Amino acid sequence: VRILRFVRILRVVRTLRIFRMVKYFTAMRKMIFAFSGSVQTLAAALVLVFFEIYFFAIFFALAVADYRESHGDQMSEALENQYGSITRSCYYMYLATTGGDWG
Repeated sequence: VRILRFVRILRVVRTLRIFRMVKYFTAMRKMIFAFSGSVQTLAAALVLVFFEIYFFAIFFALAVADYRESHGDQMSEALENQYGSITRSCYYMYLATTGGDWG
């Protein structure tokens, strides 16, 4: 009879420990919901930055093409190396945005 009473007490203690752990699970659930909400905002911000970089890359590529047509100097060749195509313009705009090395 004493052993059964001791086993019952152990079950109650285990149940109380589980209730104590539920508090941590609700906090973790709140953190997961907050993280999932911020991921959506982060993705929207990254898309916006990408379109901004792409827009200015097109602008700079066109400006370099106009400058190269009107001036045939050595400066236009340096500009052509960095902003001659849209992909290179995007690359150098990304470096400018993130503070990267201008090589």
